[in-house]
Amino acid sequence: MTSEGQPRAPDTMAEVTTADLIIGLPYRVQGIRHFRQMKIVKVRGA
Repeated sequence: MTSEGQPRAPDTMAEVTTADLIIGLPYRVQGIRHFRQMKIVKVRGA
């Protein structure tokens, strides 16, 4: 199952407690530069 939303939002906590993996993909713009990151928020069993 795949879901989309804010990984730390209180209204999605019920769904993310059973997740095996949560990946955050933050994106920001600073001036003319675009920054993308990949953050591992949760890995079950790690």
